[in-house]
Amino acid sequence: MPRPTKLVALAAAATLLPFALVLTAPAAGADTPDAPTSVVATPGDGQATVTWTPSDNEASSGVTDYTATATDVTSPGSNGDGNTCDFTVPAGGSGSSATCDVLGLTNGDSYTFAVVANYGSGSSSGPSADSAAITVGSIPNPPTSVVATAGSGKITVSFSPPSGIGHNDIANYVASCSGGNQPTKAGLTSPIVVGGAHNGSVYTCTVKAKNSFTTSTVSAPSASVTPVTVPRAPRLVSATPVSGGLSVQFSPPNLNGGSPVLSYGVTCTPAGGGTPVSASGSASPVVVSGLSTGTTYTCTAIATSAVGDSAPSKATKAKAPLA
Repeated sequence: MPRPTKLVALAAAATLLPFALVLTAPAAGADTPDAPTSVVATPGDGQATVTWTPSDNEASSGVTDYTATATDVTSPGSNGDGNTCDFTVPAGGSGSSATCDVLGLTNGDSYTFAVVANYGSGSSSGPSADSAAITVGSIPNPPTSVVATAGSGKITVSFSPPSGIGHNDIANYVASCSGGNQPTKAGLTSPIVVGGAHNGSVYTCTVKAKNSFTTSTVSAPSASVTPVTVPRAPRLVSATPVSGGLSVQFSPPNLNGGSPVLSYGVTCTPAGGGTPVSASGSASPVVVSGLSTGTTYTCTAIATSAVGDSAPSKATKAKAPLA
């Protein structure tokens, strides 16, 4: 004898009801997730990277994923206002890796971000506190027309600021010179004086532009330059009497300043005062002639390069020249 239709329907409902409850309810004993905390946003080009501290009770509440939502402070209701990104909780929990990228934002607009923890089927906790507002921006173009000018132990780097950088002001520039010891210097504007260069080393220089969140690629390099300075003074100066004058010996300077020494000059002055007498030569010794017999002279030497003259050496005294 067939069952009444009503009893069949009730039996079917009783059979289906437990499955419907399983699909909509959180796991047995699960808590409502705590709101995420410490939400921080980092601006990018048309996007932002959002990081946060996961819910304290992530495991016990069965959190499956998190959703970060953008709020456009500059243009509410447009320009990516309400755009989201999701982070799926991996096996073992979020740890410190809870992060995702919100795309489709407008460069130059300011945004805040809030994060919710999702659990069960379509349920979520209350949102986190908003992040601090950040301004989304584009990557700056590199500076142009880089020119390096060498000095003594330094290079002056001049350049033209980049163009087409959208809404983001340049915070500073970084000039780097390759070659030698690779000195680098930051500055707010052109030119930037890069110190610490080695005299005699060849350098080419580039410049990067930095805005509030990122750095441009490097500029085209400058032409090569070589910092130079005057040589140091000759060393170990001594004088020996010779017929009609003094033969002044010396050792070359231990540093030529980055430019070869071309010649040496020697000056001998009467010890008691009088008119100095000078001579020059390409190497040691240099003979100073025309000195007065019987007079004691004080002599110094200098080294000369294409850059200029060194300081005088330490003085040496010599007895009157021979007749």
